[in-house]
Amino acid sequence: MTSLQYIRIGMLACLSMHATSATMAADAPDGLDAIRALMHAGATQLALHRMDELQPGDTAGAPPKGTSSGASPKGTSSGASPKGTSSGAPWVEWERLRLQLLARSNRHDEVLRRAAVFPVNLPADARTDLHALAAQSALAMGQGAAAREYAARALWAPGVSSAPQEDFLRGVPQGDFLRGAQIRDLRLLVIRSYARESRSLEAYGSMLRFQQDYRPLTAAIVEEFVDTLLDLDRVKEAVDWLGLLEDGHPVKLRLRLLTGLIKPQEAVVQARAALSRAADTGWWRVIFDAAQRQPSAVLGIEALEHLLDASAPQALTVTATQVWDAYDTLARESANTHHLLAGDDSDWFEFAQRRRVAEPVLARAYFAYLARSARAAPIREGALAQLVAGFSAARLPRAGLRLVVAAPAGLAPPGETARYALGELAVAAGELARALDYWRGLPVPAGVTVDEWSMRLAALALRADRADMANDIARRLSADKLPMTSIQAQAWTVLAQQYADYGQHDSARLLLERVLPHAEPLLARAVLSGMGRLHEARNESLLAADFHLRSALRAATPDAAAADARLRAGLALARAGLRADARVQFEWLLQYAKDPAQIAIARRELGR
Repeated sequence: MTSLQYIRIGMLACLSMHATSATMAADAPDGLDAIRALMHAGATQLALHRMDELQPGDTAGAPPKGTSSGASPKGTSSGASPKGTSSGAPWVEWERLRLQLLARSNRHDEVLRRAAVFPVNLPADARTDLHALAAQSALAMGQGAAAREYAARALWAPGVSSAPQEDFLRGVPQGDFLRGAQIRDLRLLVIRSYARESRSLEAYGSMLRFQQDYRPLTAAIVEEFVDTLLDLDRVKEAVDWLGLLEDGHPVKLRLRLLTGLIKPQEAVVQARAALSRAADTGWWRVIFDAAQRQPSAVLGIEALEHLLDASAPQALTVTATQVWDAYDTLARESANTHHLLAGDDSDWFEFAQRRRVAEPVLARAYFAYLARSARAAPIREGALAQLVAGFSAARLPRAGLRLVVAAPAGLAPPGETARYALGELAVAAGELARALDYWRGLPVPAGVTVDEWSMRLAALALRADRADMANDIARRLSADKLPMTSIQAQAWTVLAQQYADYGQHDSARLLLERVLPHAEPLLARAVLSGMGRLHEARNESLLAADFHLRSALRAATPDAAAADARLRAGLALARAGLRADARVQFEWLLQYAKDPAQIAIARRELGR
């Protein structure tokens, strides 16, 4: 590794250590607009925390501001705005934003709990907005009747129902309250609620009324309606919208397939070609329908696996039970075709092993069957491990996890091999806490050192919000006194940086202290400076200055890293009241620093 690379690694570790808590708290906006800005920036959880602190109560008896843990509100009586709250924003505006934040966080149950105690005397516009949000959460939780009830409350708010019926249904805004887009969206929500309950007659009737009131329909709505009708087995009704569908969309190919306008084999070819250009779950639905008409059990299972792997749980069109049942049926039928004897589990396992590459779906079906039905525990465990490995090879991590989590009775408990593989699937799926649960207590995998495995677990624990586990690992790692290579030292420094980024400063310090005796010169300078920043974060100015100066003094010639260390040391000394020592550092900067910003700070501190 070159010297420049060492410097970059060192500076990264140094510069990413946490700033002081005073700097972090310098900007603390407390208005409704500021919380809304956090939401738009994607910081939903932060916005909710700010909401917990600032949302005022309601004089009309609305629920007080709540916390994610259900704790009592802090220090504000009903009707009083907490200190710093924008007094011009009434409770209902805060509540509307809170429900939006909760829905974005998929905390729909909390939305419905709050909706159950809405004030009875809400203004019409507030009644519409809040009940519309509750309706969306009810639908997301599969509560169709509740969704329709909330939608009705939103649609027929006092002061709105007297609007002319024709204009009302056509979505023309009426009065000061209801807006056309809201009415349209609520009517779509009612249609979706009927569809999810398989109430095809009500869903289709609502679609026709919607089409009458909102023509011309957008392409997206037409595609949704057709897809829904096909799911409800109302193909003839769906055909009426064939001419409105855009070419190149999976729902049009699906409709052509189900009406016999295209052969299943050709539909599969077109769908796979489309999948090679862009991932769209709709194409796998086409493939599944085509598999049912060929018929092809293997093709159908492949489609089911990809549909199960859909990232959003509410978008799932299949269940894990369906896939398990499909595996069972395919394995039994295939065993008869290949003259495998019932009960000869070893022969079935070997057959599946031979098919892993050429026919991976078929192999997974056998492994799934054996993981549940094999008589010998070792075969059940081995089959489960192979099944999980198959999902990893197919890059279907969520499908593999969902199958194991929702496995029917009889599935073998995962052994060590399966647990390693399940942990990898969980990491790939972003389920970090689940990955840790699978890996906890496992021996170090083959080909990996103890330190490497511990460091991986530590980094994962930090990302999974398991600080206690991460800190335990850091203490064990730092207690090791064995020699360390330069590559290991770099890896440890990066891990220490991660600890610091997550606010675990004590553990970061332990790791850096472990690295320092083994670090090469450039990295050692960065480690010392990183330790100085850790002490800055703890308001320990003298120690911070000590480590920054030790870093600066290791430079053979003045360079950018040395200048940064001198500047930080000078500021720390000034904070500690050692003005004479601080002055020496600032004078050094005027003589050697190249960065105009550093020079400007030094002049300011020297009063020049």
